[in-house]
Amino acid sequence: MQKKLMLGASLVVFAVILIVGVIWFEGSKLNYIDRETAPVKPIPTAESKPTPTPAATASLLVSPSPRVNWERLFGYAALHSIRGLDFYRKNDYDHAISEYTEAIKLDPNNDFANASAYYYRGLAYYHKYEYDKAIRDFNRAILLNPTKATAYYYRGVTCYHKNEYDNAIRDFNEAIFLDPSDPAAYYYRGVTYHELGKDARAQADFDKAKQLGYAGPH
Repeated sequence: MQKKLMLGASLVVFAVILIVGVIWFEGSKLNYIDRETAPVKPIPTAESKPTPTPAATASLLVSPSPRVNWERLFGYAALHSIRGLDFYRKNDYDHAISEYTEAIKLDPNNDFANASAYYYRGLAYYHKYEYDKAIRDFNRAILLNPTKATAYYYRGVTCYHKNEYDNAIRDFNEAIFLDPSDPAAYYYRGVTYHELGKDARAQADFDKAKQLGYAGPH
C-alpha cells in the first residue's frame, strides 16, 4: 500500500513538472516569435500580426477538467499567470492585464513569478499603446529580474514611441549587452540613432542587424 502511495505521489509530481516545463517553453518561445513575426513599427500603427495558436496546456487550464484541482497543484496566483499568457497569445490584452494583475495581487512577494507577470502585463499595455503603464511594468520586471534582455528591449521600443530617444538608446545598449545575438535590438537602436541624426551609427546597426538575419519590419 505504501509503495502504491509513493508511486502515485511520484506520478503527480512528474505531471506537475511536465506541465510547468511546457508552459515555460511556450512563454520563452513567445518572446522570440513576438519580435520576429510582429516587430514594432517605427511609427505606432495598428498591429497586423497573426493570432498564434495558444499553448495546449494553457488553454486546458483556462477551461480546466473538473477531475483535476489545478488551483491546488499550482496555486491561484500561478493559475492567473497561466491564463494571462493564454489571453496574451490570443491578443486579448484586456483580459491578460486583468489576469496578471490578479496574479501579482495574490502573491506580491513572489519575485520570480512577478518578474514575468509584470513583463507580460507591460507587453499587453504596450500593444494597447498605453506606454506610460507599459514602462512602469517593464521597470518592475527589470528590478525583479535585471538579466532579462527582452524587458530592456521592449522598454527601449516604448521609450522610442514616446520620443525619449536617449532612454531608448540606453535600453537597447543593455539589451544588446545581455543578448548580443538579437538582431531586433540592433535594428531599433539604428532607427533611434537615425531619429537623433546619428546616421553613421544608425547604418552600422542596420548592417549588424542584417548580418544577424533581420530583414526589418514586415
